[in-house]
Amino acid sequence: MGAELTDEGREIAEMILRRHMILECFFHNVLGMDLESSYEEASRMKHELFGETEAALRRYLRNPSRCPHGIPIP
Repeated sequence: MGAELTDEGREIAEMILRRHMILECFFHNVLGMDLESSYEEASRMKHELFGETEAALRRYLRNPSRCPHGIPIP
């Protein structure tokens, strides 16, 4: 039997995942970092990214629908 998240927990997990994917897009698409480096850097930064910065990145990236790996961004 696995663990279940509360509704609030799911919202937080989705926010963190979204921030990770947005950071990956920025590192890969804008800065030209390879996929592995983009993933690693996003993993380090996703918990520290402020909502305003996430929104600015989304605007700059023209609100991407998929990360560099092709996975839909929540």
